[in-house]
Amino acid sequence: MTSVALVTCAKLPDLPPDDQLLLAPLQALGIKGVPVIWDDPGIDWNTFAAIVIRSTWDYHERLPAYETWLAQVATHNLWNPYSVLKANVRKTYLQKLQAQGVPTVPTVTLLPGDPHTLGDILNSYGWPEVVIKPVISAAGSHTHKLRKHEAAPYESTFATLIAQGGVLVQPFMPEIIAEGEWSLIWIGGHYSHALLKHPPSDHFLVQEHFGGTWETAKPSPSVISQAAAVLDTIREPLLYARVDGVLHEGRFHVMELELTEPSLFMLAHPPAARQFAEAIAHVC
Repeated sequence: MTSVALVTCAKLPDLPPDDQLLLAPLQALGIKGVPVIWDDPGIDWNTFAAIVIRSTWDYHERLPAYETWLAQVATHNLWNPYSVLKANVRKTYLQKLQAQGVPTVPTVTLLPGDPHTLGDILNSYGWPEVVIKPVISAAGSHTHKLRKHEAAPYESTFATLIAQGGVLVQPFMPEIIAEGEWSLIWIGGHYSHALLKHPPSDHFLVQEHFGGTWETAKPSPSVISQAAAVLDTIREPLLYARVDGVLHEGRFHVMELELTEPSLFMLAHPPAARQFAEAIAHVC
């Protein structure tokens, strides 16, 4: 039987529940889905017909090691493709999207060595409330929301984040509170499903471990088309993708383009597991 590596991390050796949904439909297609920890030195990657990144959710904590591993398996049947994964682990990809004319949440990127302070940014752009996140981060790690009067006490932390890999500064989008953050999901190059994520009443992040919630939702054809146009900027084929964003003044604005290890929320849309299994079988 053909085997496919479903790559995860040591914190989730058996895959999260969402990705466990893949195992049965893969089995039905004659494929054994094998949960594999990315940094397990005992793994022979040559034994797999394909390597599919799923829940490597500690990569941002050990990026040099993760990038070394990606380079080592780059010549295998790796999905998404190596060039896509390498470009997506740093949120500097937002700069490239902006340069290509993609509507994104306005983003200022400060990389190591940049002398600007948070006060400089706030004075230059006039944003009354901002979200600050590391260039290398996941799951809301070290992400903060501040008003202008809160900037001065935060400057030391801000400088540390810049030195440790860079930081993004974005205006806080009130639409996240009013409507929610959209996640639109593509599998095998085709739109699959979408959901709206909502932060808890006492927070601004939508991740579940911060108390966020989600609901299945049907975006308009216009929103799907706008999100699809974002993926059209990627030349390489994609096995999976998630486009996160908000509707601002009637247009979809990208907040994150998740091409590395996104949750695909297959629990929210049961046909997605079969769809994903078929897409994996197609690339084996």
